[in-house]
Amino acid sequence: MSTYEVEIQLILSKNLGYLLDDNLEAMLDKVAELQKMNYVFQQKLKSKY
Repeated sequence: MSTYEVEIQLILSKNLGYLLDDNLEAMLDKVAELQKMNYVFQQKLKSKY
């Protein structure tokens, strides 16, 4: 599952009442951080090869 899929699942969970707004925002912040880290990692791999 990609981080974008996780993001959608979190939003759906909030819309269905499984998550509170505060929890959703905290989790989405973590997902965004992972997305940035993944992007930087991919760029470093590309530059080496």
